[in-house]
Amino acid sequence: SVSPPTLHEIGRGMAVTLWSDDDYDGDLDAGADSDGMAVEPRINVDDFLPAVLRRPVSANHIMHESITVETTDFEDHTFCGMMFDVRCTDELPIERLDIMSVAVRGALGPMTVYMAPNTFRGKANNKDAWTLVYEGEHERSHRRFVPLQLPTPIHLAAGESCGIFVHSARPGDSAVVYDNFRGARRGDRERGLLTILPGMAALDCRPFGNTGLWGEGFRDRREFVGEIEVGVRWRLWNPECHDAFSVSFRRAARCLLLCATRQDCIVHALSDAVLFYVLNMCRWDWFEPPASEITVEDVIVQGTTDNLMDDFDSEDDSDASPLWSD
Repeated sequence: SVSPPTLHEIGRGMAVTLWSDDDYDGDLDAGADSDGMAVEPRINVDDFLPAVLRRPVSANHIMHESITVETTDFEDHTFCGMMFDVRCTDELPIERLDIMSVAVRGALGPMTVYMAPNTFRGKANNKDAWTLVYEGEHERSHRRFVPLQLPTPIHLAAGESCGIFVHSARPGDSAVVYDNFRGARRGDRERGLLTILPGMAALDCRPFGNTGLWGEGFRDRREFVGEIEVGVRWRLWNPECHDAFSVSFRRAARCLLLCATRQDCIVHALSDAVLFYVLNMCRWDWFEPPASEITVEDVIVQGTTDNLMDDFDSEDDSDASPLWSD
């Protein structure tokens, strides 16, 4: 039997000869010569390439779209704050997530938000391990979430995590609402775009303090209650990151390149560089079947990434027609 072609084998091959630095006889290094005289800056060959040969690797939008991630609210407890981890998935083609605001409810008061790289674990009483990212005074709001808008977003690359500490300096035990940890409920959200992990409730009205009303500073196995607004910066398709995209996107890319190999197809007149550029400009979910009705909101809130990122082996794809056959 003949093995189906790989993505790179499908391409017709594109030989592009470009002049290089070796073709330039002048001084290519910027700066000054031995006499201190200014010289011409080094020429960047990439500046002379057309756009189709300079495909970007990620969207040039500061934020491609903003999504609010909500948590379940059982109204279990209130106290001075919550310390918890959030993790960005590496199962979707994203360049990074930006956490732009954290919303909570309760008596509120003098509110602060801190961030720690990787995790909050082992840092509960170590203020030096945290960075203050928000500070402000808020009126009480027992029913509606109040967003704490971060002046500088928290950046998370794919697969990265960080600790977040939302705290109120209001004395007493009514400042911030949180829940008990319900382990079974978190299972269906482990594959979400942003996973909000369980953490600890803060009982001390002093940030990172260790003596609350009941003689302890923190209570473990608690869950954050609120909303986190995140912005998504998506990666753009390139042959090097082809496997990071969904099954539907990979099939569409394969089909387009296979069509280009047929002389009777209209796209045969286009070079591989142009076809790659077209795919590069396609959004990551453009080729999802309409029947699936999967949206970015679904992926984030429900964690339904299973049918987006299932492993796809073109050599064992029994439900798909062989795109490489005549």
